[in-house]
Amino acid sequence: MEPLSCRPPAAWWELTDPYLLDHAITHLLAAHRTTEAEALACDLRRVETRLHHRGPTAPWTDCAQVPTPTAAQRARDLSGVAHLLGATEPAHAVTAILYSRLRPLPVWRDQVAAREARWPHPALRDHRTPPDLPHPALLRTLTGHTGTVHRTAVAPDGTWLATAGEDGTVRVWDPRSGRAVSMMRTDGILCSCAWPADGLGVVVGGTRGVYVYEFHRGGPGG
Repeated sequence: MEPLSCRPPAAWWELTDPYLLDHAITHLLAAHRTTEAEALACDLRRVETRLHHRGPTAPWTDCAQVPTPTAAQRARDLSGVAHLLGATEPAHAVTAILYSRLRPLPVWRDQVAAREARWPHPALRDHRTPPDLPHPALLRTLTGHTGTVHRTAVAPDGTWLATAGEDGTVRVWDPRSGRAVSMMRTDGILCSCAWPADGLGVVVGGTRGVYVYEFHRGGPGG
């Protein structure tokens, strides 16, 4: 039996230290413990913790770091439902939404069933497969806009994605991580956006006029 002093004080998914929550996967991979990193990133208990700690992009980012087919598939599953996992009232309801979206997927079904058996709150459960599950080819869902996205544009070299929408913002995204690296807010609804040939800016058109948003590899600026 392992000595009591060697036992961890808490399971990985019960950690509360922000640094450990954010960097546990990175450190496991740096220590060449890929199997452990995959097991941790793909554990639904960890997924729930990260969802409540850092929001919907954190769980699939963890999985995407792990260089295994299993983790890559779990990352795709989580990214496909990220747009439904925003803040809710009450806060714990987002976990029930997570369960409802992952339950139909065979690789998650057993974990979801085990977690639902311990779920302490009232929740609605689907008796049939939801009709709007994401297509298997979906890589990730970008979240951030608060209204309809009217236009998207890919930079000439393919490294950046720009979106413009009804909320009056143009956002520049890193498609590899799914994170918005910059945002500019304007007056009125934005209807279009495009990258010039040099890829150093975004031209945006809306109900209040046309804007040129400079974007440099070292960082964006208006």
